[in-house]
Amino acid sequence: HPGFHHRPSIAHQHQGAQARILLTKTPSVQGLEHFPRLFPGARALVLVRDGRSVVESGVRSFGWRYETAMRDWATAAANIIAFLERHPGADSPVLLVRYEDLVRHEQDVLTTIFRFLGLDPDQYDFSAAQALGVTGSSELRRAVGAVHWKPVDKSAGFDPLRRHTDWDRKRQERFAWLAGAQMEALGYTLEAAPRRGPVQSARQGLLGAAWGARQR
Repeated sequence: HPGFHHRPSIAHQHQGAQARILLTKTPSVQGLEHFPRLFPGARALVLVRDGRSVVESGVRSFGWRYETAMRDWATAAANIIAFLERHPGADSPVLLVRYEDLVRHEQDVLTTIFRFLGLDPDQYDFSAAQALGVTGSSELRRAVGAVHWKPVDKSAGFDPLRRHTDWDRKRQERFAWLAGAQMEALGYTLEAAPRRGPVQSARQGLLGAAWGARQR
């Protein structure tokens, strides 16, 4: 569950007598492995976002603790990766969508999604999608002091892809230690690769022990 409104979502469709589409979503990937059995013949869209941005957004918006948020994202990402590995190939009922790709190449990614779902992209109003406001962004807390769920216009400096860019080296390394493998498996690049020497291993071990003690 990489982060409330930015956590991976599941979408499925069912075509009835009048070819209507049923779409549902959830902010959590808990139980994702049961999707094919619970929704036979359905299609799943799994939306992921750079874990560092998810963590930073959660800290800013909801007061998450960095260590716990990093671990939670890593666990959810591992769940997604395992699910994808069980459903490989072009005929897979699951499509992985990276949030960053959607932001940078909105029309191309939406077109891919529509075709995956058997829908006609020509029937969609892409200009209306581009004009949508921002909902639930962590920037709202800085601007108005609280997060709300009413759409607001994008500010000139709105950039959801740079949430974590002010992280220092230690925080980057901690995230890479806890979630680096999952990030790379999902197609992301880390600026700070986890160092595996004895000193670094000891430091990371102490950080983990301290977190465990706080949890207890």
